[in-house]
Amino acid sequence: MGESDSERIPRGLPRGKRANIRCPFSTDRRFPAACGWELQTHPAAGSAPPDDVVFSIAKPGRFELTVKGSRFIGFAAQAASAESAEQWAGSISREYRDATHCCWAWRIGTGDRSRFRTNDAGEPSGTAGRPILEAIDRRALSDTVCAVVRYFGGRKLGTGGLARAYGECAGGALDAAGRVERFIEASFKVRFGAEWTGRVMAVIRRHRAGVGHRDFQSETEMTVRVRAGRAGAFIAELTDATSGKAAIVKLEDADGER
Repeated sequence: MGESDSERIPRGLPRGKRANIRCPFSTDRRFPAACGWELQTHPAAGSAPPDDVVFSIAKPGRFELTVKGSRFIGFAAQAASAESAEQWAGSISREYRDATHCCWAWRIGTGDRSRFRTNDAGEPSGTAGRPILEAIDRRALSDTVCAVVRYFGGRKLGTGGLARAYGECAGGALDAAGRVERFIEASFKVRFGAEWTGRVMAVIRRHRAGVGHRDFQSETEMTVRVRAGRAGAFIAELTDATSGKAAIVKLEDADGER
């Protein structure tokens, strides 16, 4: 079965504490797995980005590698959700149905919303899906799915050789795809009197916030989206600029990215 899944995974554990846990990405076969699924704490391989920054790949990537006669072909793509990631992985598996194995991994979301899943697709447990996921995490990527198909070349590579080959091929596909930066945004409904319009718009411009729905009645009401990391400063400055006269309500379910 060789699959693993996890939700609410803290990113960027302190390096000094990693030796005190059994890392699911290690080669320690004693790590427990029930029914082929493993709940895992994610030890970020690279430095974690700020909480409101998401790195993903810029475009689809492809990379080929041959090791001792076995041909490995790696593919990388963006994925907005777990469902779209697995649909994409399934399409690669169908397209390369003649391959010996089609292994994959994805990571969606950041921080405590981060989720991942890996699939060894018949390879020895931990030798394919985990190295692919490690390649994603080493580049601090999210909203990313990567698959590697293997055509067996007649010579066994051993567990270490398999892990290195899958990880290298996945890394090559991810590097070929490039990387882009996006910001997580927080949304607010802001209501204020017409006399405060100039000051409110000045604060919005300084924070490079986006303005959505506007309603001009006796008071002005608008939806504003601002980078999540600047949300506190934005609220404080807007409150100060309007002498506390602006009503600011966070739209809890409207967080997004740009």
